[in-house]
This record gives sequence, C-alpha cells and structure tokens, in this order.
Amino acid sequence: MENKTTDQRVLDYIKMLDEEKRRLYVEKKRKDLIDLGMFEKVYGLEGCDPSEYPRTETDAQTGRTVRYKMVPVEVSDEDYEQLLKKTEELGMLDKPKETSGIHNSQTIGATIKKISEVLFVISLIAVALIITFVALTIKDLTVALIIVLVAGLFGFSEWVLSSFLYGYGELIERVSSIDRKLK
Repeated sequence: MENKTTDQRVLDYIKMLDEEKRRLYVEKKRKDLIDLGMFEKVYGLEGCDPSEYPRTETDAQTGRTVRYKMVPVEVSDEDYEQLLKKTEELGMLDKPKETSGIHNSQTIGATIKKISEVLFVISLIAVALIITFVALTIKDLTVALIIVLVAGLFGFSEWVLSSFLYGYGELIERVSSIDRKLK
C-alpha cells in the first residue's frame, strides 16, 4: 500500500519532529560524554566571549585566569550506545530521578497554600481572643477601642498576607500544571 500524503505541511512537520529528535539526542550525547570526562578543553583567546567559553581555570605557569569550553570527543552513535550500556551497568551516569521538578513545584505550591490557610485561621483565632479578652477585662473605653483597632489591623494584615501566599501557591501549581501539559 502506497502512502500518498498530499499535504506538504504534514511532511514538513514530520521532518521538523525528526530534526528535533536528533537535536535532543546529540545534546544528550554531548552532555553524557562531558559528564564521563570524555572531552577536550578548547581555550579562548584573551577577552573572548564568556558565553562561548563559560569555564575558567588558572594557568599554572602564568597565574592568569583563562577561559575554556568543554568539547566532547567524537564518538560514533554505535560506540556511544555501547558506552551508555556499560556505564549504566556500572552506575557511572546519573539517571533521572522519579520525581520531576513539576511534581516538586506542585508540592511546594500546595504547601504554601496550606501555610496560608493555617496562618489565616490562627490570625482569626488570635483576633477573636484579643477582642474577647478586651470585652471581658478592660473597662476603659478608649484603651479597649485602641486594642480592638490594633487587633483589627493585625487581623487585616494577616488576611492580606494569607491571601497573597495562597495566590502565590495557586500560581505555582497552575504554572507547573501548564508546564506538565506542554511536555
């Protein structure tokens, strides 16, 4: 059966996906080789661009700081795959952890929301206790009014703080949810 795709956009999209897959593979290969110490240092000239040569070391002879970049050695894909198998058997390369940053972000967001809820409840209880104490013990109206106003300001500021914390926690959860959907 012959595949007759008439729309060039579909073919272009498939080609783009293949190129992206290859780019990710090459980047992982580069990172793994550098992590295993299979790289050469390529030194930049004095005054070179730090983004192009991000690493520094001190030259033992001159005592000057020189910039360099790590360039992985050339390895065929077959040799790289064999190298990966051997290093994974020996546990030389770090495997990605089960929990991702997205999961941690959701946990952090939920924790911040819980903290804000607890602070809000504690502030409500504190304000209620202060007002009850004032109503039962203080007979001078101006002193009682000042204490109640201060307690009210405390309660209001705590409510504002709790609202901001809750919103921040919600924002973290939503952003991590969107990030998870995009991946």
